[in-house]
Amino acid sequence: MIDLLKKKRPLIQQTAAEKMAVLKLYAERMLGAKWEYYRKIKHQDKGFSLLAEASLAEQMKATQSALKFTSKTASKAYWATFKIAAGDVKTKGGVKTGIPDVPEETEDGPKVKMAPEHDAFIIEWTPIKFLLNAKVIREKGVATQRHSEGLVAKLYFKVVGFYADPANWDRNKLCVYLRKVEADTDYQNISAALEPLKKDLARFCEVYEPFKFGQANLAKDAVQEADSFEDAMGAESFDDQLKSLYFYHFIYEGMEQFLLKYFAYLVFSTNNRRVIRYLATIFEPALAKAIENKNLFLGSFETDRTKKAFVAPYQEYQRKRKADPPRSRVEDKRKIYESWTYNLDLIERYALRYKLTTEPEPDSAWAVFARRFLLGIKPPPPPPPPPPKEGEEPEVPVATQEAEWEAPEQNHETRMLAAIILTNQLLLCSNANQGARALLLERFKSRVLADKETAQKRVIELKKKAEKKLREMDKKVKKLKRMKQEESVQVFQDDMEKFRATIEARAKQILTDAAEELNLQKRRLKALFEEVARERNHKPGASAGFVVQMTNHLDPQEKFSSRLVQATVEEIEREYLTDLAPLYENLFVVLHPSIQDKVKLIGALDKMAPEGGVRLTLTDDEKAEVGATIGQLKAKIAHLKPDLFQSKLIVQATLILVDDLTKLSLDTDSLACLLEFKATSPQSPKATKLPPPIVKALMVLNLVANPVPTNRIIQEGREAMTDPLARINLNSLTKLLKELETPN
Repeated sequence: MIDLLKKKRPLIQQTAAEKMAVLKLYAERMLGAKWEYYRKIKHQDKGFSLLAEASLAEQMKATQSALKFTSKTASKAYWATFKIAAGDVKTKGGVKTGIPDVPEETEDGPKVKMAPEHDAFIIEWTPIKFLLNAKVIREKGVATQRHSEGLVAKLYFKVVGFYADPANWDRNKLCVYLRKVEADTDYQNISAALEPLKKDLARFCEVYEPFKFGQANLAKDAVQEADSFEDAMGAESFDDQLKSLYFYHFIYEGMEQFLLKYFAYLVFSTNNRRVIRYLATIFEPALAKAIENKNLFLGSFETDRTKKAFVAPYQEYQRKRKADPPRSRVEDKRKIYESWTYNLDLIERYALRYKLTTEPEPDSAWAVFARRFLLGIKPPPPPPPPPPKEGEEPEVPVATQEAEWEAPEQNHETRMLAAIILTNQLLLCSNANQGARALLLERFKSRVLADKETAQKRVIELKKKAEKKLREMDKKVKKLKRMKQEESVQVFQDDMEKFRATIEARAKQILTDAAEELNLQKRRLKALFEEVARERNHKPGASAGFVVQMTNHLDPQEKFSSRLVQATVEEIEREYLTDLAPLYENLFVVLHPSIQDKVKLIGALDKMAPEGGVRLTLTDDEKAEVGATIGQLKAKIAHLKPDLFQSKLIVQATLILVDDLTKLSLDTDSLACLLEFKATSPQSPKATKLPPPIVKALMVLNLVANPVPTNRIIQEGREAMTDPLARINLNSLTKLLKELETPN
């Protein structure tokens, strides 16, 4: 009956502030009964009746004070973050309206807590800033670490949970730092515009630490007495701990995806080439940190003793959560909200995975992203909401404020550069994932050795204590012998023998259990070794290659791959970037180029790569195929003029064999200029110009042999001169001919 009085809020009608309220309620539900204990302790003086014993309630005053101090500190930090975010939105984004008001302030900050609309403002415009509050919460909440960890988990969950819903990605707000950056903005102004984001990402790498789990992971210091309610409340239930683990797992997976998507959205929201490269530089460490933390969490079930008992139950819990319906409902005192079910399937459903084994499906998140950004296809308008059921109000989408700024549509050049940078970032993520797995492997090896040593120490300690007790018993035996109490002596001696036998049995059992556990760990270690080895053998660029293949299939002309190959060649010729080395090393896997395209990529790298830079080569079969293609072209040309390749061009006093022209790797203008000179041949000693069809055929042959020519002999400023001798640089030509004569 009470539910009938509550207002129902479908997901499509919810404001960002209402979604924040839902996320808070959902987080508290996931944190379990222990979080409710904290809330009751904190509000003990506001009518809650938590404890009947007055003495125990008195003991908890210190805990209550600590909880209130942490909450107050967190509130001040949130307000400070809101003010900084509002300032950035005003100055960097030029936004004047739609910013929530700050309530009346005192010396300690605003009198009230942050409202959901303030949370929503920070998270919609500057989400990284919101995450940074974790540092002050942990530093000021050491007296109640479990409560502090819960606050940090709620903090992170609000961001990753909000952006787990693809409908919440508002590019115009997230690109606030790009609003005043134009296509021709110089590096200095770009650096100034993106400085806040750069600093936030750098601080995030310092702040984003793995969650503490279990009493063994909490700090033991002088303030531990303030946490005396741990004993009063009893241990957290096993089921609640499973929920906490799943909650943390969701945050780790969600954080990784949030950062990758945030980066991807930004690089496809500008026409400034420098911005795209700048964003790649500042996001890479944050993504690596998120990947590392996720892998350490997943591996902690093997490396952390406190989680040993959770391995099988947690796997079962994950399976159960897979059966959750996609949407659920969350309610407070006044409203019933429709909500996403925040499980791992929600993350997976909309994930831009950097680790793929097959090409993504046409309806996958990658496909949606590729159509919109890699191909630049604008999505169709959303369909109208379904008609309401009888007795229900019609669903009306949330009204959105008219955007003062809209992210620009990228031109072809910057879109291709963004695609290149994104594929390189996917490779960096794969590398970071492999690095984290290797680190996990080392930790597991250390744990195996430590467990073996621990078992041996336990046996030694057990025997030491036993020997001490046996010495005391032996003294009593000797005393009884002096007193000639033979019956008592026999009883004590029998007890000593039983005790020795018991100790030996216990020591043997410890070693037996340790040996069984060691064998089990060795099997797990071997499996982990094999898994890491498989990942290393997996071609690093395969996942990025699947994305490129999928995008090419989605392209109506199916020319995305060829355009990306050409753009990559042009970008390499423009500048060899050391940061793109992972992509350069895997170009053939990522781009799936034809042999001719491979020759172009190889030529570009050979031309621009510095000493020690990346260079690629064809396989022997591919080289033979290219040679055969060139041979076929030469045969067709020779059919027109059989002695052509024995002919020689006369360039002043220099004779150039026509067959050597393709070996000079000249650009089109340089070769065309040389072919204007007269030539002699064995059959025609008289110098004559080559016929136009022959010239055209030789130009085509040069394009096939040298798709990315490395040499140019046209003198700058003389391109328009009619005399070919005046256009060319004879010294450069002579040098190339001498290099040709010199054997390698």
